[in-house]
Amino acid sequence: MNDIFDMPDEWKIAGHDEVVGMPTEDKGLIITGLGGDDKQFRYFVAISASKHSVLKSSFKTKVKKTLGSLFSQAEVKLEKITIKPDHIRLMLLVGMNSSVNEIIMPFIRKVNANSSQLFKHYFAVNTNVPEDKEIQNYVDQIRKS
Repeated sequence: MNDIFDMPDEWKIAGHDEVVGMPTEDKGLIITGLGGDDKQFRYFVAISASKHSVLKSSFKTKVKKTLGSLFSQAEVKLEKITIKPDHIRLMLLVGMNSSVNEIIMPFIRKVNANSSQLFKHYFAVNTNVPEDKEIQNYVDQIRKS
């Protein structure tokens, strides 16, 4: 096997044994740190509250309803939501045919339609869930700007 990456043989064997439907000439295999489900990738997203907004736990209902009204389950599934006074944290499954931006930006616009509750930028990763300190640092920087 002509490997691009130099890795121990036991990793290669484990990878071949554990992955169903290995890539073929016309199909690829995409692996992310947070994984996914069927044809969706898992993303962690943090969105800061607007500078003068304080989010309450009841905001969770608005988030669920807004995502549900904008997108089908094939496009995005909300796995987990955490509401903090100064930001929200989402664990999303996003369809392979969509980008995170195509999901998050319409969501922010709809949430902000009547009052600006969320900042218009967001932090998204699909490799790991950031540490609380890293998330809070991002939120603090955004809210100071």
